[in-house]
Amino acid sequence: MIYRWWGFISISLFPILSAPAMALGEDSLPIATIPLSQTPPAESPTDAIPPAADLDPATQLPASVAFALMVDTTEATWATLSQFELFAKISDFTGAPPNPGALPFLPTGISYRETVQPWIGESAVFALLRAPSPGSVTFSERAILIAPIANPELAAGFIDEIALSRGEDPEQTTYKGTELWLWPEAEVSFDWPADNWPEEDWPEEDWPEADWPEISPSPRLPVSLFPHLPTSPPHSFLPDPEIFTPRPDESDSFGYTVPGLAIARVDDYLIFANDVETLKIWVEYQYPGGPTLAEHEAFINLRAHPEAAGAIATLYGDMGELSKFKLGDTLANVPATLPLPQPNLRDQATAARLLKGVIIETLIYPQAEGLHLEARLNRNDFLPGFPATPDDANDGTILSLVPAPTYFLGSGQDIAGLWRDVATALSLNEFAYNIIESARSLVSLTLGLDLDTEILGWMDGEYTLFFFPSRTGLLNSFFPGLNIEPALML
Repeated sequence: MIYRWWGFISISLFPILSAPAMALGEDSLPIATIPLSQTPPAESPTDAIPPAADLDPATQLPASVAFALMVDTTEATWATLSQFELFAKISDFTGAPPNPGALPFLPTGISYRETVQPWIGESAVFALLRAPSPGSVTFSERAILIAPIANPELAAGFIDEIALSRGEDPEQTTYKGTELWLWPEAEVSFDWPADNWPEEDWPEEDWPEADWPEISPSPRLPVSLFPHLPTSPPHSFLPDPEIFTPRPDESDSFGYTVPGLAIARVDDYLIFANDVETLKIWVEYQYPGGPTLAEHEAFINLRAHPEAAGAIATLYGDMGELSKFKLGDTLANVPATLPLPQPNLRDQATAARLLKGVIIETLIYPQAEGLHLEARLNRNDFLPGFPATPDDANDGTILSLVPAPTYFLGSGQDIAGLWRDVATALSLNEFAYNIIESARSLVSLTLGLDLDTEILGWMDGEYTLFFFPSRTGLLNSFFPGLNIEPALML
């Protein structure tokens, strides 16, 4: 069973934007030198060794990774964004050309152009290592960033720069021969001592006198007009506000949390994470001859895309592995987040089984019209013996019947098999099972047909769902002027 989804979107915005660097003040704390290698720093950039051309961060990830976002870090690729007005204005405001300065785990006090760009390779990858079991870990507990070191001499003082930005030396340790640096999570308070509260000397003449308008009492309506409302106390249709009580773990202090940062150095790669335990898990995957993401068939096919070489970002995700993470706990501390359902372990296990083998692939690359985002959802684990697609893509396939001016297209094979898989997986959940049985009963009572065999059972060939431009149709009758209609071919 194969599902293919294409979306063609031209946009002018990309989330990884250049961020203005925060310069360190002259009163920064002196930090001891912590070199990345034994080689002394080069006298100048021209004395550095030539960049390594074969550094691929995908070779440092296991084939079973849950998520990987490859970001092109070359100046030439990011320079193409200057053709768009939005990025040109950002460059004028920041004084720097477009660059991936907002890579995860990089401290805000680090200038990407001055500290990272001189030594980083042609691409970096932000990844999520797989969760051991459903509902066991959050995203942050498996998130890492891998940055190749193309110029080791220029990267020799990078740890020093982070130590200056954090204001303290890291804790150093070794795990299975891999050197690790750690800055623990820190709480920064805005509180001022009671005997040293900052005061400003405001002259009284700077405060204008307030011209308060006269307020006349509003006329009261006769109580007889509302005999059903009590006169005292005043009636309110709104519920009483809840009295705020701080949680036991909260104090009267205000401040912010600086997340932890852990770094490992392996050969010509730097690996970043929030804590040492995540890095130790990554180290466990580094055994000789083990399968890597660069050798995974689905990832190889993604890189074989004609536009992959010029893509600013390439996203690869295993939906089955992603469904195992604790989503509710991950977003619990995000401001203004709606309450998220907390699925139990059984529901998460069901979702992981249903989505096993589902791979999402996304490319983002510049075009003359804007940034092009192309996404595909593939599942190749079921029914490997389906009829092969003819050599001529325009002869005999259902896609040859789709009109050229199509906004969105999804195609695949064997709806009957998809329904059997979905119905079997959802039947493990009592609530979902009742919905499926209700749908079967409704179809039987209204149409006199069996949903599984007489309606969906024969849909074992190709199908496609697409949206095309049209001024008439069902959607336009409800939303005049929409000029879009859906169509389904079987």
